[in-house]
Amino acid sequence: MTLSVKSLNGIEYLYFQAGKASVYIGPRDDPAKAKTENVIRALDHTRERMDHYDDSFDELLSFLSPDARRQYLAKEITRLTGKVTRYRKQQSTR
Repeated sequence: MTLSVKSLNGIEYLYFQAGKASVYIGPRDDPAKAKTENVIRALDHTRERMDHYDDSFDELLSFLSPDARRQYLAKEITRLTGKVTRYRKQQSTR
């Protein structure tokens, strides 16, 4: 489950690799030309995998002391807040 880039005639094209299947996303430098149904397919696949790992994540968190768990989750909140800020900036430039 990764993103890969293939070049053809100087243009980079983005693909989502889900196991043996390669799903075409679109030109890397032009999100407006992305294949929406393929992006949704890749997002759904990614979400399914994340849900699978989320169960393991929760179980691992339960092995931390309450203080260590709060500290770890505080770092995660900071990381996710940074992502939200980046997404908002991207939206404001479109």
